[in-house]
Amino acid sequence: MKTWKVNIMMVVAVFLALSGCSTVSVQQLSETYERPVLSAADAKSMIRIEVTALEPISVNDTVMAATD
Repeated sequence: MKTWKVNIMMVVAVFLALSGCSTVSVQQLSETYERPVLSAADAKSMIRIEVTALEPISVNDTVMAATD
C-alpha cells in the first residue's frame, strides 16, 4: 500500500520537474524569434465591413416569383 503512494508521489514529482524545465519566459521568446510577418494591429486595421441596404420586395413581385 505504501509503495503505491510512493509511486504516485514520484510520478507527480517527475511531472512537476519536467514542467518547470519546459517553461520559457516571454523575454527569452522575444529575443529568440523575429518579429511576426503580420501583427494583430495590422490584421485588425485591414478588416473592413461594407453593409449594403437591400430594397424591400413588393408583394406582387413575390407572388409572381412563387407562381413561376
